[in-house]
Amino acid sequence: MSSFKFSPDAQPQAQLYTDVQTLNNFSEAQLAQFVSVILGLISGKSGESDVEAFAAEHKANIKSVNGTIQGLLLFVTESMKRTLKEADVAHDLKELGLEASKAALIGKLYNGELAAMSSAVVSTTFKVNQLVDMEWKFGVTAGTSELSELGSCFLQLKLIVDKGGKRESVLMEMTLPQFYSFLSSMQKAAGELSAV
Repeated sequence: MSSFKFSPDAQPQAQLYTDVQTLNNFSEAQLAQFVSVILGLISGKSGESDVEAFAAEHKANIKSVNGTIQGLLLFVTESMKRTLKEADVAHDLKELGLEASKAALIGKLYNGELAAMSSAVVSTTFKVNQLVDMEWKFGVTAGTSELSELGSCFLQLKLIVDKGGKRESVLMEMTLPQFYSFLSSMQKAAGELSAV
């Protein structure tokens, strides 16, 4: 049983082996063109028309091309999630049955597009769950059945979030220490995002 870096917890489905081994039928030029289309789908540089153009140019069945693309998109996105390097991608492709030279070529293409693909994925993620507006209220507890909570400060937040064209309100109430912890987490996340 082989160990895969893109899927360390489970063996890949049999269909992925078939999809990858299909690539052995391509010349290196065809493979480079095909993989560029796949990586472009993730980075936003190519679209459905590029897939159709590839299939027409090489007289391939569009359904089988789309099936192979789905398998390879899964492989590439899982590789990105685990921040695999060029050599790891090539190793996993060889384990899936791809010839060594073709696996190395895909690893090189993957490495060359990794920054653009990562940027596109991050951009898409934040567009879907984009903070549109925020309202807040600061208060002090004046009356409660718990004597220890009397006089404690709290913050109520109402976040308006755009979830893919649909706006949704998210309500939160926090104590002052919880708010400072939340603020610290947000500042840390902002720092990490600016590094990307």
